[in-house]
Amino acid sequence: MAGVAVMALAGCGGDGDGGGDGAPAAGADRRVVTTDAVRADLRAALKAGGFGQPSFVDEQSAAMKRRPCQVMGQLRMPTPDRKATERAVAELVERGWRKTEPMEYGDGVGWALNRGGWELSFLAGVASEEGVGAAVPAGGQGQAEVFKGLSFYGYGQKCGQAGATASP
Repeated sequence: MAGVAVMALAGCGGDGDGGGDGAPAAGADRRVVTTDAVRADLRAALKAGGFGQPSFVDEQSAAMKRRPCQVMGQLRMPTPDRKATERAVAELVERGWRKTEPMEYGDGVGWALNRGGWELSFLAGVASEEGVGAAVPAGGQGQAEVFKGLSFYGYGQKCGQAGATASP
């Protein structure tokens, strides 16, 4: 079920630069957004929500090298508080991300956000490891483990070099 939510969220929101018609929105952020900037935005959002630091998939991993314009991470915890999660999403909006209305799924909620050619799925709640796109396979006898916490996956269509600064 959570896998469906991730796919549904990833497909929402247009191209990240404007309205659904492909035209840039008034005042749209035209800077190239880097993976470093996305990670910084996520760290700031989690701090604003009162959460700890996330673990990100290593940029040197095979999965990340195949598609370098992506950010995957998670923060394991008991089921996240909805108000705290909304504060985290509000911080992303404050940093220039455009969001959809929250989408409820099973025991969780998710948002699709976009900015500067990036699409970001921000999920909070309970899901399978597979559903949140965990980089490390679940342990055990082929049974999916339950994931509780925050999970995010973003990919850039217009990705800048890691470590580069945004340009006007």
